[in-house]
Amino acid sequence: ILSYGLTTEMDAGISVSALHYYTDLYESGKLKIRSYPLLRISAADDAQAKYVQEHAPAGFLYDNRMHLGGVKITTDGSLGARSAAMLEPYSDRPGYCGEYRFTDEQAYEVFKIAYSNNYQICTHTIGDGAAHQVINTLERLQKEDPREDVRLRIEHFQIVNPADITRAINMGILPSMQYIHATSDLLMAEDRIGHERMAGAYAWRTVLDQGSIIIAGTDAPVEYVNPWHNFYAGVTRMTRDGSPEGGWYAEQKVTREEVLKSYTIWAAYGQFEEDIKGSLEPGKLADFVTIDRDVMTCPEDEMMNIHALETVIGGEVVYTKDNSKGIIDWHGVPMTLNNDIIEENGVRYAPIADIANSLSAATEKDGDNIKVTYKDASVTVPVKAVGGVDYVEVEALFKGLGQTVSYNENSNSFSITKARS
Repeated sequence: ILSYGLTTEMDAGISVSALHYYTDLYESGKLKIRSYPLLRISAADDAQAKYVQEHAPAGFLYDNRMHLGGVKITTDGSLGARSAAMLEPYSDRPGYCGEYRFTDEQAYEVFKIAYSNNYQICTHTIGDGAAHQVINTLERLQKEDPREDVRLRIEHFQIVNPADITRAINMGILPSMQYIHATSDLLMAEDRIGHERMAGAYAWRTVLDQGSIIIAGTDAPVEYVNPWHNFYAGVTRMTRDGSPEGGWYAEQKVTREEVLKSYTIWAAYGQFEEDIKGSLEPGKLADFVTIDRDVMTCPEDEMMNIHALETVIGGEVVYTKDNSKGIIDWHGVPMTLNNDIIEENGVRYAPIADIANSLSAATEKDGDNIKVTYKDASVTVPVKAVGGVDYVEVEALFKGLGQTVSYNENSNSFSITKARS
């Protein structure tokens, strides 16, 4: 993950028995990335609950490499599986409201263990029913035992009744949201919950306009670990193939600056770390990444194709990109090329068989030319044989297939995106 420019990861739910993996790796110096592992409490009597009751939060360890002070509590399932807990039945499954992991009293009992022992609470919460239960439970705990600066978090905050969005923000609850979820779910979300409930779904603009912050993440391995896909999704609310044009529920888009903050200073704040990281300032940790283009000004569709050139953690260079071989990024994902891209007289050529395999495109060779068909688009381009391998000009091929093509010298990479209107 260092190759994507990530310098801190949250491990959202580990067992007590897995803690030693972190301690062993940090003590040996093998693990470079900083981490915020959360102990997963599933019941009031499990091993993690017992650990929390017997051990105060350890705080920052191993020269700020590891921060131990939070718990993960899963309160429902997922929207795709219809196991997210909803206030009203699913639109595409009448009479069924999903699956709550706890009764209200069980939720209170489990949450109280973490709250009373000064651990930050982070909940997996997808549906508006689970969100309502979580907000009620956190409100009850705060009324019983008022404390300052607890930074209670709801992870995903995916579908939330608008009244509960306002209530959560007024309580200071922090939404931790993954932009990529909106574009991953757009083909099925409205079928699941109907148009009316979409007012509180993936509602980034609503959250920010009501005065909150958003803590961003990739949600890997559920989603691709590449944070630049999330950057693109947040700004455009489009899939990597560029649909729907203009963005899905575009009124909920966020700005580039807001996405940047949600991955840096707001994310640091969400882990009680804003005094040491999240911005480049004197006295803070020297954690940063250099990238191959300006994410604040490049064309929107190129954001998903950004490459990290160098990743630095604590002033140490922990990753440097090897630019000796060219890359073709097809809508945010590097193509697998078994043969290298070659250059002649400033023109770059790529192996057509590898490209065709990556795209599942059809090819038909006719003498010194080859016809390439991808979906409804076809193009015929000259073939150059080198070492027994057929090559075609990269730019001519993809422009002929109706794509936008740009070359970035800093990363020796081609960005292939949907044709711009």
